[in-house]
Amino acid sequence: MKKCLSCGIDDLRVLKEEHHLFGKSIDGLKSWICSNCHLIITSDQNSLPPKIRACKEPYGQLIMLSMSIFSLLEVIGKSGKRLAREVVKHGRNSR
Repeated sequence: MKKCLSCGIDDLRVLKEEHHLFGKSIDGLKSWICSNCHLIITSDQNSLPPKIRACKEPYGQLIMLSMSIFSLLEVIGKSGKRLAREVVKHGRNSR
């Protein structure tokens, strides 16, 4: 089953594409990402200068990899926090 790597949504209406996790110029590794998470992560990647995003040198690739990983972790962290709040909310109501 296809799911967003970041938030876990499995709605095929928003799982429109696979995302190049570390940028097209660095790696071919792709994963399913929903439209919302894709927009956030890609926006962070695109905030880097074009020379860095397309750089084949280790320095540029390290910067791009770092931005990609931390952006992905930020989105995953926000999803995790929402989940934790829901668990606490429902746990209190079920007692």
